Amino acid sequence: MNSAIPQTSWKIRRRVMFAVLAFCMAVIGWLTYAAPESRVAETIVLCAFGLMGLIVSIYVLGATWEDVQKLKLGGLNGG
Repeated sequence: MNSAIPQTSWKIRRRVMFAVLAFCMAVIGWLTYAAPESRVAETIVLCAFGLMGLIVSIYVLGATWEDVQKLKLGGLNGG
């Protein structure tokens, strides 16, 4: 492995991503039972789903971008 390529902590990134996803799912679950007919609850649920989609998209984009950068520097699987 090339020593010029810094090592990143994907373990921490995964924990943050899972924590945010769990929070969003908890909010959606709680609002489903606490205020099913409220317009505010509908808006919060919609935003929570949007946040979950955004978090997963950014996570995948970041992983892909890092792999491409490693390939450019010759640090991923024999460059």
